[in-house]
Amino acid sequence: MNEAARGDERHRRIRESLGAHLLGHLTPAEETAATAHLDGCARCRDEVAELAPVVAALDLIGAGDVAGPASPPPALGGSVVAAVARERVLRDRRAARDRVRRGTAAAVAAVVAVGTVLGAGYSLGLRTADPGPVEAGPSATAPAPVEEVLLTGQVDGVQVRQAELVPHTWGVEVRFAATGLQEGEVYRASVRSRDGGVSPAGEFVGVADAEIRCAMQAAVLRAEAAGFDVFDSDGLLVLSADLPA
Repeated sequence: MNEAARGDERHRRIRESLGAHLLGHLTPAEETAATAHLDGCARCRDEVAELAPVVAALDLIGAGDVAGPASPPPALGGSVVAAVARERVLRDRRAARDRVRRGTAAAVAAVVAVGTVLGAGYSLGLRTADPGPVEAGPSATAPAPVEEVLLTGQVDGVQVRQAELVPHTWGVEVRFAATGLQEGEVYRASVRSRDGGVSPAGEFVGVADAEIRCAMQAAVLRAEAAGFDVFDSDGLLVLSADLPA
């Protein structure tokens, strides 16, 4: 470092210590260096002249004139607690939506798998039901034909493309394809009997913006089956059909 650079560095250090010089906080060696520098530096003397009134004013300030530590507003604690509670609710809602999405995806996969298996054996329309195992002998009869069912939506947006009823020896099966069902909603199907009874026919999960195919079964013989209904989780009738005698 040349002499000029060393002089600039010395000037910078002395200039930064002028406040401590006025307050009397320099060591004896630092004070001697500062006094010697001020004797030969007009700029630093001017700066000392500007700082001197400020240092003098500090002597006029008492301990009571200085504000104590800032206190938080009384409502701050409640606001923080409320914000944390809101964030927890939002987090729980996001987690619930994620669970519903995962459950819906699994339900869709299951429905597709069922539809693939069923589709290999039949396509929607009027046809003969799969007879299954039939005992040989004079009492054996031909299987009853599959019946088309007038299943209609009971709420706006729900439409049924086609529906059919399959009689079995153990009860009835209602197959249908519908759109407009609410995503993630759990729907419960049931079959009405002619004596006024109601038998559960299974549950399924709605899928938005897609057609869903279902095969619902109830232990009600065809001769006793009077109607087929689907309700949402709030008990609202969504799909309904009256079955002819």
